[in-house]
Amino acid sequence: MGGFPEWDWPSLTSHNTYFEVHPLPPRKSPASAARLMPPKKVIEILRKLINDAPYLTGEPFGSPKREQWEGTARGVLERGFARGSSILDGFGAAGAIAFNANDSDEELRRMANGTLSSMIAVLESAIEQLGWEVEAEEPMTPTKQVNATSPSLEIFISHSSKDILLAEALTDLLKTALGLVSTQIRCSSVDGHRLPVGVNTESKLREEVNEAKVVVGLVTPSSLASSFVTLSM
Repeated sequence: MGGFPEWDWPSLTSHNTYFEVHPLPPRKSPASAARLMPPKKVIEILRKLINDAPYLTGEPFGSPKREQWEGTARGVLERGFARGSSILDGFGAAGAIAFNANDSDEELRRMANGTLSSMIAVLESAIEQLGWEVEAEEPMTPTKQVNATSPSLEIFISHSSKDILLAEALTDLLKTALGLVSTQIRCSSVDGHRLPVGVNTESKLREEVNEAKVVVGLVTPSSLASSFVTLSM
């Protein structure tokens, strides 16, 4: 399990390979807010954060490493997007978590991983939006293309919704062991890996079964009773 890489970023200071984001100077108004970092640099750092995120899944709820990662991600977004943007609002909402005093450490860790997946999804949306800007500034040519799309689907997990705990453990294992991000794994019952809102569930799942490089079937009594799981395998 590795730590975060040391980035050559003057606005962050390195302490044992973790980062502390310096507070932003006050801004006069949202309308006058100026971008403090070029889109390409923001994309570069956000991608590194996404790649580092799997190392956090084994960390306990509220660990310093989780807080450092979230603080760094927030600082980068604040330097790449104007205050009040949907990306900043979305990241703040994704980081919210509700828990009970009697929740176990393992339950809290799983909730924190769900929150982490939601924050990663916002970072991926930020990369996509900034990629549009870069693409507009530098039109694609036959010899130079900008690819800011999300990673392709690598693994499709066919399972019964009744086996959600097993499916969640498997997605955590795959991300940690293979360094995959949430969009590279489809597991429709697990937060961060669900289908987009509004799509036709059956047709989209059938499409992704054929698109994924690997299909993993969770064979349990519940999945054997599911006709769709049986057909997808």
